[in-house]
Amino acid sequence: LGRMGIFGGASVNRSFERDLFLQFDYNNGVPFLKDLFLKKLGFSPSFQLAGYNVTRKTEADLVAGLDTIPVDVTYDLLQFEFGMAFKIINANHNMRAGFTFSSYSSKLSTFVIPSINRQVSASSTNYFTGRDLSLTYSYSSFLPNKHDDINPIGRYFRLKYDYEINDLNPELVIDDQGNVTESFEKAKFHRLEGDLLQGFGLFNNSHSLSLRLRGGTIFGPEQDNFFDFYASGFPNMKGYPFYAIGGNRYATANLTYRFPLATNLDFKFLQFYFDKLYFSVYGDIGNAWYNKATKLKEMKKDIGFELRLLTYSYYVYPTAFTFNASYGLDEFSRIFPSTTGEQKTVTYGKEWRFYFTMLFGFDFLVENINKIRF
Repeated sequence: LGRMGIFGGASVNRSFERDLFLQFDYNNGVPFLKDLFLKKLGFSPSFQLAGYNVTRKTEADLVAGLDTIPVDVTYDLLQFEFGMAFKIINANHNMRAGFTFSSYSSKLSTFVIPSINRQVSASSTNYFTGRDLSLTYSYSSFLPNKHDDINPIGRYFRLKYDYEINDLNPELVIDDQGNVTESFEKAKFHRLEGDLLQGFGLFNNSHSLSLRLRGGTIFGPEQDNFFDFYASGFPNMKGYPFYAIGGNRYATANLTYRFPLATNLDFKFLQFYFDKLYFSVYGDIGNAWYNKATKLKEMKKDIGFELRLLTYSYYVYPTAFTFNASYGLDEFSRIFPSTTGEQKTVTYGKEWRFYFTMLFGFDFLVENINKIRF
């Protein structure tokens, strides 16, 4: 039981945009030479193979001479991942080695050039091909108590190294014989990212104070913003949209105080059995930058609060509701290219942002948070 598993999903909307994924897990060690790997070496890894395909459609303006022509564009993202995970030292320490292959393409629909009344056939361009070798170490140790599902206390640490070999943004090149080929921008670099969460129990562990530090860097010369880290959005600084704070390097710090509003609700509504309700307040500080190091006065800040409600569906399945509200304390602007070729200025901050989730657990951004105990 649990030695092998297949998990997949598919969704298509009215615009025929699709989200597809398929994941295969093998948790029975090395499938050959078991006496050597398991009995003699004590090595019993788990393997995972996964594939993802996402398409999105949008509209863009194509400039052809004096004509500006609206065209439909379809983006197609295809990705395959292979990983091997295993324990080291003891059950608290985990390693994962992986390889990821990505292929992103865009397709222009058929359009007509009005000035010459000529129809141009649909075309497709593969604008990104990526290969990523990764090695991840993680440590997880949390104190067992009756509220650890909603108010975890303990430590989590994760360090991930990537070596990426990428081809990006092709250009058409015509040689002396008139042959047309695509020439890609090469992007090879090393990437390192770290994540530390430390939760301290207060008042007999019913309250908690947690500190979370995150950071990452791309080594070497500045890389295209396609490869940026993002310090904002729901996974990080919630007071700003995801693409607001990006760069080749980033660092953030979060301080959260969490306490119970009710720990024994004990009532049922529809299929939900209500168990406990927690409230937290938090603040973030951080920034993202390129080769020139950021200064303290350039750091962005936000504050917010979160409600966590733990219920069980049909008395069996944990169902975690979260409502989060965050306010960006700093106002700033970024310039982005637009589909018309012009630059667009977007202003962020000084506004409330709200998030709602309904999942099986709360800390889904921290892997294995409730699997490893002291």
